[in-house]
Amino acid sequence: PNVRNTEYRSILAGSGCESAGECSTGAFFIRPDNVIQAQFSLYLIAFVIVLLFMGVILFNRISMKYCIAPIEKLFTIVNTFAKDPMQKLESFEDDTLDELNELERSIRKVASLLQVGIGLAGRDTIARVMRTTGDINPIAMGHKVNCLFGFCDIRQFTDATECLQEQVMLFTNSVGYIVHHAVHDCGGFANKNIGDAFLVAWTGDKLESRI
Repeated sequence: PNVRNTEYRSILAGSGCESAGECSTGAFFIRPDNVIQAQFSLYLIAFVIVLLFMGVILFNRISMKYCIAPIEKLFTIVNTFAKDPMQKLESFEDDTLDELNELERSIRKVASLLQVGIGLAGRDTIARVMRTTGDINPIAMGHKVNCLFGFCDIRQFTDATECLQEQVMLFTNSVGYIVHHAVHDCGGFANKNIGDAFLVAWTGDKLESRI
């Protein structure tokens, strides 16, 4: 009475079982077999769950390393440059894929060329273009910018060139280093170097407070 229907199996045996209905009936207790089969099913389900879990983790690591993380890094570089084109871009570790490293270096080269070519005067224009459509509209409405320019040169540069010979470039770079840092500390920026001359500028609405 304590045995469920699934825990025993009835077997009919006899030569006249089908015709005369005279046959022998045997009942077999199969609970241990059912227990073993149930345990095997549980172990199989647990193994499949662990296998799927490890597969998800492995796929997540691979996709993060080769796809998501490099794309996020490139987006970070572009967004940083779009917010402030004159800001120094953050350096990251090289990726495993050479193609992504080449793409990152190309973006950095383009950014550095824009910083050198456009300068601080065109910072707002580049930032506005990169935050919108990405296309430069030459007839777009501009805005007035107050700017103060300064010009300085090295006196008797010809005589210095004759005396210093090949060392004159080191001398010019040293003077340029001093001029650039002095102007930068005063809130300005170096706009252009012309041989022995330096063109510097200050921009902003409140130039009086920055001079």
